[in-house]
Amino acid sequence: MDTGVTIEVLPTSALTPVLWNEIWKLTSDFFDTERAYSERELKEYQLTALFWSRGERKLIGTASIDV
Repeated sequence: MDTGVTIEVLPTSALTPVLWNEIWKLTSDFFDTERAYSERELKEYQLTALFWSRGERKLIGTASIDV
């Protein structure tokens, strides 16, 4: 099984509802916050990096980026 990581960097404005759901699943596992607040804060950044487990195609991390 491939245990590597795939990284996608996308404009935050281009994130689809499916990707926002994936981000929320990950966020809610680690933080006690409201989804609307979390998304509003993340949308302040120009880019979002998504870190995917290649073997399971599961979101394992994110980074919000301004350049």
